[in-house]
Amino acid sequence: GNAISNISIKALEGFVKTGSFLITIGQMQFASLSKTYGEHPHTCLMGSSGYLEFGSFLGNFREQRGTKKGDLVTVRLR
Repeated sequence: GNAISNISIKALEGFVKTGSFLITIGQMQFASLSKTYGEHPHTCLMGSSGYLEFGSFLGNFREQRGTKKGDLVTVRLR
């Protein structure tokens, strides 16, 4: 399964505008959003629900990375 955050695309775009950012969940960090799940073994992208989500190509992100409901997701400007 994917890990879906409560960060909407509107909130993310309003916060980062056109600047660089770093998104962190657990020990994973992402400096960009992927367009598809197949771009990298682990991806961070905007899901069809309009929220930031994390996934694994042909796998289960939550099991592989040990994430669970309520885990902290941070977005920092760089």
